[in-house]
Amino acid sequence: MGLTAPVQADDQQTEVAREMIQVLDAYTVYKMGQFELAFERYLKLARAGSRQGMLNVGNMYAQGLGVPQSHENALYWYRKSAEAGDAISMAEVARAYEEGLGVAPDPELAMSWYRRSAEKDNPDAQWVVGRAMYQQGQHQEGLAWIRKAAQQGGQPSAQQFLAGLSTTAAGDSALTAERRDAVLATLARMDLAIQRGQPEEMLALLAPDADIRVRLPDANAWQTLNRAELVALWQATFDRAQDYRYQRLAPELSRGGELVRADSLIREWFGTGPDAPQLEILEVAELEVIDGKALIQRLQLDIRRVDGSAAERDPGTQ
Repeated sequence: MGLTAPVQADDQQTEVAREMIQVLDAYTVYKMGQFELAFERYLKLARAGSRQGMLNVGNMYAQGLGVPQSHENALYWYRKSAEAGDAISMAEVARAYEEGLGVAPDPELAMSWYRRSAEKDNPDAQWVVGRAMYQQGQHQEGLAWIRKAAQQGGQPSAQQFLAGLSTTAAGDSALTAERRDAVLATLARMDLAIQRGQPEEMLALLAPDADIRVRLPDANAWQTLNRAELVALWQATFDRAQDYRYQRLAPELSRGGELVRADSLIREWFGTGPDAPQLEILEVAELEVIDGKALIQRLQLDIRRVDGSAAERDPGTQ
């Protein structure tokens, strides 16, 4: 009898690890534009009870990727994932009621779902709830939600809102040469790890509890990853892609309180032909500098597809 709990715990951990691998594999296929295959894999996960699978099936129905667009079907899967406790899906259900996507508009029900999502620490929902309360004159409580969104989740609109309220002198945003050099060195190490196809080297550059958020091409919702999942995602990309290319343009650095913010445009190429998939990543990294070394505390990757007319030339062919 004493062995029952550990065996069950091991089984549970194995199942979680198996689901993570399946989700990341589907994510990689999606990222490379193989939407029908990605939908099949997400649907299999969703039917097995995976909240990530349900969320992504909803996303693909909402965007009409790999399957005919259907806001009704999207809401069905968002609701199932939300009822299973997924905060991002709760925000998507809220947005459906707010905008009338697959259901009649209902502002009160939308705000109820936003609040449920906010209470589960979804920064986008926290921003919506906080902004609404602030606009209604509930400034103190509204600002509390907005600060949570900005500080804990790095929500860009919340950060911009608070920056607009700030009375900090412009000169306070200046960076010392030491901090700038430390941040640039960390970003260079990250780039080198990716270019070498050795994503595990990124672990030393990320805080153990780093807040990592990723938004897939054509998707509205952000997804949260831990360090291991981020590394596994990059590795899955390397394993599947042929002639992978990666390039970071010069980052823009600014000071955000005790952290240094680095805004970068990153380009990815999957192959060398004119029809090879190309992506752009708008990366926002917030780093803490201690003793001349910079560690990433927050990382936000907004991945966007590049069409042929806007595509930049592959650096490997120049």
